[in-house]
Amino acid sequence: KVLLITTPQKRSQLVNKNLALNYKDVNLELTTGDKILGVHINENLKWDNHFTFVRKKISTSLWLLSRIKYFLPLYYRILFYKAFILWGSTK
Repeated sequence: KVLLITTPQKRSQLVNKNLALNYKDVNLELTTGDKILGVHINENLKWDNHFTFVRKKISTSLWLLSRIKYFLPLYYRILFYKAFILWGSTK
């Protein structure tokens, strides 16, 4: 995959917006954003996609924590929080 990182102003000045690149006779796919080293970025180096991903992941874990809080003692709820929300949201 190829991620062309530019400013929106520079991208609007491109003559050929359909960039076709080959590497060892393999066509490389042009993408507007991707996950690189665990971080979701787009072609403008904005973090919007990453924030949305982390927010959804944390929201799901918080919902699950709200459902299990009646069945687990405080100690295990804290372990769940640390494992899935505090540390798990970074992966």
